[in-house]
Order: sequence, then C-alpha cells, then structure tokens
Amino acid sequence: MAFESGQLNLDVGESVISDADNLSSTMVLRKQDRVVIAFFLTMLFLFFLIIHFGASRNADDDIVLSYEFYINPNNATKAEIQTLPGIGVVLSRNIVNYRKDSVNQFDNADDLLNVNQIGKKKVSTIRSFIKIDAATNPDSEK
Repeated sequence: MAFESGQLNLDVGESVISDADNLSSTMVLRKQDRVVIAFFLTMLFLFFLIIHFGASRNADDDIVLSYEFYINPNNATKAEIQTLPGIGVVLSRNIVNYRKDSVNQFDNADDLLNVNQIGKKKVSTIRSFIKIDAATNPDSEK
C-alpha cells in the first residue's frame, strides 16, 4: 500500500485498484455465489412455510393419549381417592373414615352421599370414575 499524491493504491496481485469505480465493479457476485445465496434463501423460505402451515393440522392427525381408571371406594387408599376430580385431602379422609366406621360398604356411587361434605354435585362429577366390584363387596349381591 502506497500513498502517492493523495491517492490510495491497493496492490491486488497483478492489478492495481485506484478508483472507486473499479472497486465497485469487483464487488459483483459470481454466478456460483448467486446460486448458493438463492438456494439458501429458498430453503429459509420453505422452512418458514413448513413452520407456519405445519402448525395448522387436522385434529385427526393428532395423537391422543387417554386412559381410563376406576376407583373402588371400598378398598382404595386416601391417595387413590385423591386422584378423583374435586377430591382432596379432606374428602378422601372423610371417605376412608366413613368406610372404617360404617358397617356397610359402598354398594354404588350414590352411597357416597352419606359421607360428610359430599353432595349430589360432587357425586355426579366422580360417578364415571367409581366402579364397585361384587368380588370386593360381598354385600352388594342383595
């Protein structure tokens, strides 16, 4: 690099660039570079399309994990009873205490109405999760 009479000369191999016009003409991208950039931008565009439209799937395409469980209030633990919707520590304790204190076992879900602090609304909420087996309750075959 040399300074001569206020002009900047850059030595690039065999040629000398001394003009801004000549410098701008060397900034033109080669065809191979343009192809690479076009490919990259196309892939970026496709990525965003997939992200955007991939989020709006049909409900039939989704995998649904479901399980069924039933609680037998005649032999369930407090922790198992607490898995019922709307049943917490106090209500599970009341169910277990009623079961221990009572001579009769639960014959159906409506028998839970006899438990302290359980009403019709609570029984209707948990009814589908209650299953009383005849094998665990011999008195239910009356």
